[in-house]
Amino acid sequence: MLVISRRQPASGWRVGAPSSPLRRPHEVPQGFRVRRCDVAEALRGLETAVAAQLAQPQRFIEAVDPREVQQEGLVAAAYAPCEVSTTLNGTPVRVVVETNYPFHGEVHLTVHPASPLAFPLQLRIPAWATGATLTVNGQPQPAPAAGAFTNIARTWKPGDQIHLTFPMNPRLSRWFNNSVAIERGPLVFSYAIGESWVKLRDRGLTADWQVFPTTPWNYALLIDESTPSHGIETVARQSTPTTSPFTARTTPIQLKVKARKVPDWRAEDGAPNPLPKSPVATTEPEASITLTPYAAAKLRITAFPQAMR
Repeated sequence: MLVISRRQPASGWRVGAPSSPLRRPHEVPQGFRVRRCDVAEALRGLETAVAAQLAQPQRFIEAVDPREVQQEGLVAAAYAPCEVSTTLNGTPVRVVVETNYPFHGEVHLTVHPASPLAFPLQLRIPAWATGATLTVNGQPQPAPAAGAFTNIARTWKPGDQIHLTFPMNPRLSRWFNNSVAIERGPLVFSYAIGESWVKLRDRGLTADWQVFPTTPWNYALLIDESTPSHGIETVARQSTPTTSPFTARTTPIQLKVKARKVPDWRAEDGAPNPLPKSPVATTEPEASITLTPYAAAKLRITAFPQAMR
């Protein structure tokens, strides 16, 4: 996605690390109630709010950084396959973005001004993207800094190409009781627990449901913190543009990691015991578990104990 800014920042942008979806120390409820209608209404409200902001990109940019500006330009604030047409300094400009981000790290932009035109193009480099690389028309550019916007100010000609590559190696983050979560690119990954949904009662247009796990969930990860990517296998899967990428069956990326069950981590009275403090000792057999992007699992674990080796 390109956010079109007719008010280019004079001295850069403030960029904060995105808030993580990991809000709770563990997510393994044995039975909980949910009104699906309420969830749908919340999502519709979120979509409306986002659409309202993107419909007025100039106001969106001003809200991000209201400092003084010097010239017109374009800002790539988020990345998705798209095509943007606009006018800068009276000249039509079209930009085509080709990418499978956030599942893959390659982003390709082609700039098509109606005639050669000088303007700045700023690309957002996420805070996690240390080691990102950038080329313009195949020529390497200075390494972009993570957690900032990198500026490309030049005279653009029709067909000029930008290639941005983000590192997508899995990495670890620490959470409650020294637990670990696995992240890759902008996504955090979760273990999807089998689900059994039971309707408790109808409430007119909605209903109350209770969901129970149907598969084991009490795993500790076997990970070498010094080289986490060596013990995590990335599995790329085929997908189509019409396939929702955020379901367990259709997500284009999965991670496989070694784990052991933790017998002492149990559920009591329909709720899991607190997440054990890592590292944990367990002699259970080693197993391979599959992780999916956080949004692709409903009943899930995101922060795991780490098993002693």
